[in-house]
Amino acid sequence: MCGELDEEDHSKGDLCHRFLERANAVLARSPAPATGHGESDLNAYLDKLFADVLGRIVRDLLAVDARQACDRVAMQSLVLGRLAGFIAGHAPLKEDPLRKLIEATMLGYGEADVPRIVHDHDHHHDHHHHHH
Repeated sequence: MCGELDEEDHSKGDLCHRFLERANAVLARSPAPATGHGESDLNAYLDKLFADVLGRIVRDLLAVDARQACDRVAMQSLVLGRLAGFIAGHAPLKEDPLRKLIEATMLGYGEADVPRIVHDHDHHHDHHHHHH
């Protein structure tokens, strides 16, 4: 049992470390905001908003110990998903906000490019008691 917990902590730490590495790489290549007008302004704004939120997340993770950072990484997507749903709920229905939200979520999930660890431990144990 203890070995399983150590293994789980180690894989959580690896995922957290990989997240920070990839987040910093994304932030390093984030373009400066455009200063023109039109559609590119919206795209530049959205890129900057993404970088601002990701930067905040990275700063928050670096401000706590490794165990707390790993727990925060695991929960931040839930908060951001809730916020995305809240915002999408106020978008015009003709924009099909839920489809766009799901597509954006899947795009981000694909960009993570993290090998998924499959825990193949049987949690169902036979605890039948035989009485004679």
